[in-house]
Amino acid sequence: YTTRFHQYYVTEMMKRPYVAAAMIWNLADFNSETRSETMPHINNKGLLQWDRTPKDPYYYYKAALSKTPFVKILGSGHSRFGVIDAVSGSCSHRVQVATNFDSILIIVNGQKQAVLTAVDGLAEGSVPFAQGTNTMVAEGWARGNFYRDSIKTNLHSPQTCLAKNNGSEELNVMLGSTRYYVDEKGAWWQPDRTYQGQAWGSLGGKKFKLEGNGRLPYGTDKNILGTEDDPIYQTQQTGIQQYKLDVPSGNYQLSLHFVELVGGSVPSLPYNLTDKEREEKKSRRIFNVAVNGKLFLQQFNIAAEHGCATAVVKTINVFVNENEGLQVDFEAIEGEPVLNALQLKRLKGQVSK
Repeated sequence: YTTRFHQYYVTEMMKRPYVAAAMIWNLADFNSETRSETMPHINNKGLLQWDRTPKDPYYYYKAALSKTPFVKILGSGHSRFGVIDAVSGSCSHRVQVATNFDSILIIVNGQKQAVLTAVDGLAEGSVPFAQGTNTMVAEGWARGNFYRDSIKTNLHSPQTCLAKNNGSEELNVMLGSTRYYVDEKGAWWQPDRTYQGQAWGSLGGKKFKLEGNGRLPYGTDKNILGTEDDPIYQTQQTGIQQYKLDVPSGNYQLSLHFVELVGGSVPSLPYNLTDKEREEKKSRRIFNVAVNGKLFLQQFNIAAEHGCATAVVKTINVFVNENEGLQVDFEAIEGEPVLNALQLKRLKGQVSK
């Protein structure tokens, strides 16, 4: 999105010969003490990170303004996630290439996959990737020479269940989200889904959305205290009734992740003259949580016990009988129950109660 944002402005300025120059706001991320978003105390709209590491828009400007041939695959530092198609054995992903060529040939794992047309310095299109490690090459031809960029990217497919063996298996799910995320330890999280009679999923409720906020389609960008993995806690399912996991018998560790997203102090930004510091009203939220019929959390009040915008993890070990599965029930006492994320690990060792 950020790269397209810059592309739009460059295109419009180039249409206007009376525009002599423009300044990009801004070159590099910088300190802004009162900011309280995901990257607290930093304004991160720069073309470079705070340590001057280039971001994708930096390479876009090189492509749009350079006179010499230029090719750069964008987003090269990210893993990819998606469902593998049973017929093709691959998963299509949209890719971006910054280039001043008219078109770019895309090669994945040695096979020619697509020719992408570049528009105003940016070539985009869908490309198939296989499960595991993929090598992608973007290639252009000019003045009798090939100009290319290549990356290695890993494709992970979502888990539908935990394997039926005694190995350690893990399922990490973010509720109220549509994104994938790799956490600080390298584990990857996938978005929740509605339970439809098999595998796993939630029942009841809706994605959390801040009232009166037209900027964010869902969730929040608040800095979450007590964690370096803010995206796990910035979305949630409100009014959730149940979570079901059709897992085989065995011993499991279940971790439920919570945060109270409503309430607390919201600082003002000194350069926004109409922006005033305010105190959000806390939600009255009290609920019970039961795991396979046994009470786990009683009269749980996130804000009263832990405060607002603070990560909370509640963990329990549970034995699952054959054909029983795992079921988490939420009972509202006051307000709506919430759940931000769920983590299930199959424990190693013998199956026993």
